[in-house]
Amino acid sequence: AERAKDFDAARSSVDLWYRLGTSGDWMALKTGIAVSKSTFRPSFRLPQEGAHQFHLVVADVLGNRMPDPSSDSPPHYQVTIDVTPPAVELQVDSAKILRGGEPIEFAWHVTDANASPQGTKLEMSTDRGSSWKELAGGLSPDGHRSIEMPRSLDGRETVFRAVHHDRAGNVGSSKDDEMPIQVGVTELSVRADGRSLSASREVGIPFRSTIYRRA
Repeated sequence: AERAKDFDAARSSVDLWYRLGTSGDWMALKTGIAVSKSTFRPSFRLPQEGAHQFHLVVADVLGNRMPDPSSDSPPHYQVTIDVTPPAVELQVDSAKILRGGEPIEFAWHVTDANASPQGTKLEMSTDRGSSWKELAGGLSPDGHRSIEMPRSLDGRETVFRAVHHDRAGNVGSSKDDEMPIQVGVTELSVRADGRSLSASREVGIPFRSTIYRRA
């Protein structure tokens, strides 16, 4: 093949080939793209999720040209489109009333094609989901953990959720509208007073209930 001068070689053209997936025949997507520099940046909208591969065929002004790709030709560029948020499930093993300082067992599962190895975190909210506070982060897509509830919650209703950020940047979370758990640092007591022996068939039972904080 002839060797073009640097000035002429820069004024080359490019054919862009494409295929969906990682195998199969290539399709000429756009041919004869005039290029005046050694780099160019075409852009396309790819509506379908999955792996997309591109192969470039370069030609110069003297007619030197790379061969068209065969099904065995490797791509020059590959991108995977993923716009689906992760599906996240969370199980909270606890009674609906929990004292502060006691542990809650969490178990979670993430379903996603491109899950992140450390993309899961557990969060809690004491205002029905208006704001969230992280309990644990950097967790795997599947796992379980026991977390002690802080005493500072002091009787508040608390909801929990698991959130996952996948490698493509999508975010998914478990449902946060489940029945809240009452977490607090209070205890209840009740005491009944009255006579143990009565000459009347009508019996009244006076009682007194007390709410006090645990030490």
